[in-house]
Amino acid sequence: QWNSYEIRADGDHFVIVLNGKTLLETRHSAHTSGVIGFQCQRDNQIEFRNIKLRPIQKQGRTASQHSRQRLLDLLTGL
Repeated sequence: QWNSYEIRADGDHFVIVLNGKTLLETRHSAHTSGVIGFQCQRDNQIEFRNIKLRPIQKQGRTASQHSRQRLLDLLTGL
């Protein structure tokens, strides 16, 4: 039997949904960017399928477009 996870990381806001039920919704400012990793316990078999990464839409722009615009605003003093 496969479980369905939805993991959303938007800046410092994290939401984890397992099989349609929200397990965690939190904010953590130390983890606003970084790598994506998959973890399992030693000597346990784990399998993944149908992994999809999607950009987060913010007011008609993706999160990366939003971040670039924020950087440009800072550099130009806006």
